[in-house]
Amino acid sequence: MLAYIGENRWAILADIGAILDAEVPALAARTRWASWEQGVPARVEDPEACQALIRERQGEMDDDEHDRDLVLAYFREQLAAKSTLRDGETVDTIRAFIPSRVAGEWLSEPMHFAYPTNKATTFLKTLSLRELQHRTSSKKPGFIWRGKDWKGREEDRPHQLSCTAAPGT
Repeated sequence: MLAYIGENRWAILADIGAILDAEVPALAARTRWASWEQGVPARVEDPEACQALIRERQGEMDDDEHDRDLVLAYFREQLAAKSTLRDGETVDTIRAFIPSRVAGEWLSEPMHFAYPTNKATTFLKTLSLRELQHRTSSKKPGFIWRGKDWKGREEDRPHQLSCTAAPGT
């Protein structure tokens, strides 16, 4: 295939140029990127099917954002309830250690699914929560919560939670 492309490079580029220069029928906008839709999906063989696939994938992304928002809200609620907050502290201003087993329990509740600890850890990593980072370098596995307004130093001891996970979770 590479040999064919090498031998026909200029003809292939000319074909691509002709496709991009060709007039295309107007395509009804289905997303917030109407000019992009007219410039790109309108040029494919089945633009309506392309738009449908884009909308479907946007829905999947919205579901991921919904999961992220649910989990973040639940973790904030649990941290507020189970951290010993001093005057003026909020979950946004603290750094706390959350053991992996506890994080698994906290994830399971809003997701309505009993995650084993290892699966919970994997899933939490995929959510890419800015406040929650997996800690792998210590003897005790878990997550570090850094509130969005935390201004402390990394060497400061994180808040400890007043909860324990049930054995075997």
